[in-house]
Amino acid sequence: MSELDDTNFKKKDEFKRTAFSINSLMFIFHAIFLIIFYFLQVKELVFINIGSLIIYTVNFFVIKKRHVKTFLSLFLFEIWVHLYVATICCGWDFGFALYPFAMISVIFYTKYIFNEQSFIKVIQPVICITSILFFMILRVFTYIYDKPLYSFNAIVGKIFYCFNAVAVFTFMIVFLLWYTSNVLQSEKSLHEIADYDELTELFNRHKMRDILSKVYNDAESNKLINFCTTIIDIDDFKIVNDTYGHDAGDYILQSVSSIMRKICKEAPNTYIGRWGGEEFLIVQEYTREVNEGVVPCINTIKKIHDAIKTYNFNYGGHNIVITVTGGIASRQEDASIAATIRLADERLYRGKLNGKDCISFG
Repeated sequence: MSELDDTNFKKKDEFKRTAFSINSLMFIFHAIFLIIFYFLQVKELVFINIGSLIIYTVNFFVIKKRHVKTFLSLFLFEIWVHLYVATICCGWDFGFALYPFAMISVIFYTKYIFNEQSFIKVIQPVICITSILFFMILRVFTYIYDKPLYSFNAIVGKIFYCFNAVAVFTFMIVFLLWYTSNVLQSEKSLHEIADYDELTELFNRHKMRDILSKVYNDAESNKLINFCTTIIDIDDFKIVNDTYGHDAGDYILQSVSSIMRKICKEAPNTYIGRWGGEEFLIVQEYTREVNEGVVPCINTIKKIHDAIKTYNFNYGGHNIVITVTGGIASRQEDASIAATIRLADERLYRGKLNGKDCISFG
């Protein structure tokens, strides 16, 4: 499944969950209204609510098929008809005219979920404008014809108004919560995409630059804290690609990354990222006052080197021997980030000249 297909599937699945919740809630509301209006002997609203229950029953099958357009059309049609007839029969004070506000929150949420669909882009402003117009038309109509078709005790109207107001606010709050939850989840996903390398699932170069700035500022503000940078390069990686193919190269990159991630997870204040191609950057903070100083950092890198060298890389039935060369540089007094990385790179280059498969420091 492609990334695009996966996104569309998630959106359709989100629609199914949301629409099912809305539909279930509306079904319950109209079942309650049917019973109430039956006892109040408002025959028009009895028939209207029977029709509403039929529509929401049909919508359960529509939701199962994930037909967004059909669901919205039936949902909006039912709301418009019901609030119009209910307001004419019972009057403005029953609060049925409040439902357009809930409809606006529903359509904005739907637009967020299905923004790429053209009919949503068209229907959103239409629903918003129609909701305002419908609200105002009903308000003017009830001013002119201030006597509804049915008369009730004042307490009945107040109870209905409170019920409808709570229902509308509930809809608005629920949809705002869903909207906020989806936005936060989307932001989290975007941050992950922006910060991580897709193939290796390590931090990418951009994120590592942010980390370098952080540890540099820590070292500048606290003289007891320092950091070192290590550049690790997979030896003869081009030969692996040329001999076994680029898929094998991807397998090696992922496996090496997994080994490094596991070891670095055990070391405090250690960050690892893909610096470019087959190069990796490891940044480690350490405390100067500890007698060992930078020694634990060097030991972590040596551990990575040994683990990769002894790992059984097997791809397509071929055992591939992989080694790495690394250059470690501890930040010197008043040295910049660029200077520290450059020193690590120089030591990496020196290790390559000395036969590769080694860690160079000092």
